[in-house]
Amino acid sequence: MTLSPGSAWENTVFRDEDFSDGLFQNITFTRCSFKNIPMDCLVTEHCTFDQCDFTFTRLGGSTHRFSGFLNCRFSGASLFGARFFQCKGTGTLFADARLTGAVFTGGSYSYAMFGGCDLSRQDLSGISFAGADLQGCRFQKSVLTGCSFSRALLSGADFTGADLRGAVLGGVDFRSITMKNTLIDLNQAVLIAESLGAHCADL
Repeated sequence: MTLSPGSAWENTVFRDEDFSDGLFQNITFTRCSFKNIPMDCLVTEHCTFDQCDFTFTRLGGSTHRFSGFLNCRFSGASLFGARFFQCKGTGTLFADARLTGAVFTGGSYSYAMFGGCDLSRQDLSGISFAGADLQGCRFQKSVLTGCSFSRALLSGADFTGADLRGAVLGGVDFRSITMKNTLIDLNQAVLIAESLGAHCADL
């Protein structure tokens, strides 16, 4: 099933629809529910989902380009192999979603909630995670160059083998995260040292 491009939907509960292999273009959804319906291989382009519920929704293999997911909920949703290109996920709950094989390319996920998610071995370069809840997330061997983690909650996060060069790390509590064989730049090294109580003196 495919909805008309440019249409707007508000307070709509989709129950029996099957959006698998569908195409959404320039559609706005506000406070809509897609709970537990098939949306496998769906393609969205320049769509906005505001305060929508995707609990237990099947979105495996779906592709999203320049779409916004604002304050949405993906609890228990299957995002296996889903691809997000330059999307916005401000305030959205991804924790408890199945993200195996999901790919996030660019975009902003400020204040999103990824707590405990496995985001390892991904190229997440340039993404903004400012203010996001990333507690317990696994970023092992991920490319995180140019990302913003400003004011993000990172307690228990694992950056083993990750590349953090150029990432914004202001306000991060480095005592609560794992950084083993992690690539950092000189400015980050100074920031980390000072956050741990060291003082860098001129040579």
